[in-house]
Amino acid sequence: PATTIRDTLDVEAAEPMKDGVAAVKTAVESVYACLGITCADVGEFQASGIVYSGMDACADPPAPAPTPSPQTPRPTFCEFSNCADSNSAVPMSDAAARRAGEVAGAALAGAALAFIA
Repeated sequence: PATTIRDTLDVEAAEPMKDGVAAVKTAVESVYACLGITCADVGEFQASGIVYSGMDACADPPAPAPTPSPQTPRPTFCEFSNCADSNSAVPMSDAAARRAGEVAGAALAGAALAFIA
C-alpha cells in the first residue's frame, strides 16, 4: 500500500497519479485495521451531504472467528525443594494459584520499590 500511495501521489513522477485516485483510496483503506480505525470511522468523502463519485465509505471486513485457545494447565507447586522429579509437582487449586500470583506480585512490587529507593 505505501508504494502505491507514494508512487501515485509523487508530484515529481514522470506520470503523476498514474494509478489513479481509486488505487490510492483502496491502498489507504487497506491499512485502516493497522491504524486501529474502521471504514465506519472514516466515512465517505462528501461536501454538503453530496458524496463524490467513487468516494463512498468502504465496507469493513467481517470480524474473524475467535481462535480457540489451548487449555492452560494449572500452575503447580513442589512438595520438595527439587521440582525436577515430576512426581513432586502437584496441581494447585484455582484459589491457591490466585494466592501464589498475589504473593509473587507483592514480592516483585517490593523488589521494585527497594530498587528505586
